[in-house]
Amino acid sequence: MATLLRPYTTLAEVQRETKNSGSELDDWYEECINLASRYIEDRCKRDFWFHDHTTTPYEIKRRNVYADVAVLPFPIITLDEVRVFTDIEDPANANDVWDATEYYFVTGERSIHAEGEWQFGEYPFVGFFRVKGTFGYPLAAGAEITTGGTADTTPPPRLPTNIRRAATMIASALSNENHKEQIGLDGVRVELLETAIPSQVHAMLERFRDQTETQF
Repeated sequence: MATLLRPYTTLAEVQRETKNSGSELDDWYEECINLASRYIEDRCKRDFWFHDHTTTPYEIKRRNVYADVAVLPFPIITLDEVRVFTDIEDPANANDVWDATEYYFVTGERSIHAEGEWQFGEYPFVGFFRVKGTFGYPLAAGAEITTGGTADTTPPPRLPTNIRRAATMIASALSNENHKEQIGLDGVRVELLETAIPSQVHAMLERFRDQTETQF
C-alpha cells in the first residue's frame, strides 16, 4: 500500500483531474503524487514543506550571503536567532549572536537584511551563518512533527496555488489515467488520454525555482 510522503496535492484532486474516483487506483495515484512532489522539488531546487529549526540551527550556504543580505531557500515563519561567526572551533560564542535590532526580515519572505550600515561579512562571504526558527510552510493543524520530519500526509494549507496545481497535473499525467475530452470538427466528442506532463507546468514552476542553487 502506497503512503503519501510530503505531498503537494491530494488523492481527491488527482481523482477529479483524471475523472476517476474509483478506489482501486488509490495506491497508484498516491505513488504518482509522491513522484510528482519530488519532481517539483528537483525542478525548483527547493522544497515547499515545514522546517523546524528552533533547536538545531539551519546553516545558510555561503553563496547565499551577500554582504548585508542573506537568503534562505524557504520563507521565514519565525526567526529566533541569527548567529554569524568565522571561528568554527568556537561556534557557541555568545558574541556571535546578532541583536534583533541589528537585522530585520518580513514574515513570509526568504531574506534577512542587516540593519543600517551593518553587514554580515565581506563579499564573497567566507564565514558561517546559522539561524534558529521555523521556516517554509506551516502544516495542517494537528500534524505530527518528529525529529526526522513529519508524519503528516496532507499538503501544507498555505502551499502556493501553482505548486499544488502543478503537482495535480504532473501526478495525473504520470498515472496514465488522465482522460480528457475534445470536440472534433464534426462536433463529435472524442476522449483523449494525456500521458505527457503538460508544458504549462514548467512555466508555473519557473518563478519558484531557487536561482541561487543554479547560478554558480
